[in-house]
Amino acid sequence: MKAASILANCIKEDRLADYDKLWKKELLSEIKIGLKVKDVYSRFNEEELKKIFKLLKAQKALIEKVADFENHSKIVVELIKNPRFYSSMGQIFQIFFKKLFY
Repeated sequence: MKAASILANCIKEDRLADYDKLWKKELLSEIKIGLKVKDVYSRFNEEELKKIFKLLKAQKALIEKVADFENHSKIVVELIKNPRFYSSMGQIFQIFFKKLFY
């Protein structure tokens, strides 16, 4: 929706030439983060995925409250700010970094 909104504004303001620059400014870093997470995620085995989702399921209320389809990193930030998630976060990061660097 953000890209469509940016395009609509560019058309309305007769600034179509700015569209590429504006959508990248708004969305590119989130897309890059998503692609990196997808790359690491694809390396997890079923047991690791089950463990991660079990840990995240305990934070269901928070995730549902802050979830944003176009801004996934917002969920990560909110989880990091939540002290009740710290022990789970350590376990998830251990799995994540093991796949990232090995």
